[in-house]
Amino acid sequence: MVSFWSVSVDNAVFLNKRDYRVGYDFDEVLLPPLKTILQESNRNQLIVLHMMGSHPGYKQRFPQKFKHWTDDQPAPNSVKRRNEASVDKAILNAYDNSMLYSDYVIAEILKLAKQHDVASVVYFSDHGQSLGEKTAHIGHSTEKGPKQGFEVPLLFWLNDSKLPIAGIETLKENLSKPYSLERLQYTLFDLYSINLPNSQASKSLLSDKYETVSRHCDAIKE
Repeated sequence: MVSFWSVSVDNAVFLNKRDYRVGYDFDEVLLPPLKTILQESNRNQLIVLHMMGSHPGYKQRFPQKFKHWTDDQPAPNSVKRRNEASVDKAILNAYDNSMLYSDYVIAEILKLAKQHDVASVVYFSDHGQSLGEKTAHIGHSTEKGPKQGFEVPLLFWLNDSKLPIAGIETLKENLSKPYSLERLQYTLFDLYSINLPNSQASKSLLSDKYETVSRHCDAIKE
């Protein structure tokens, strides 16, 4: 699927060529080629980095130096079922380690963005995870939930000197409202001053005409 979408790009670089269920290439492999691209080109370009993030299995997503939480540590208090025998503490701690590592990789990307005067960085996840909040299921959420498996992070890092945005306060305000990633392209069009034949202001977080959207996860009970 990834190779299918990459057909439309000018230059594609594949760094993790193994199946995600067995691969052990960590996300930091993205950093050297990103640095090279930023050093060698000053032209306007869109760079897409496809991270493995915290995709199962979690133990495969971080190097040992990021094993902050050991297998036998108690499950986090946020897991309501943490004291039940069916909850695997090792898996939950591995997930937290993978998140710690993802934070590191994202921070390194932002450092490179600052160093090379990049206009903006947008980060988002395609899905969340079920971590034993309600059932023993660990991994992708089922249609019935829990809600955490559908709500994902969305981060904007903007270089004011490179990309002045009149609607920045509007963006901050709208980020607190329900939003769906299926609308993200309209926000990016406004962010990069790409005009559409027909206005899609109601779908853009940069617009004061933005309208909230009804999402599947909003109907799922906590």
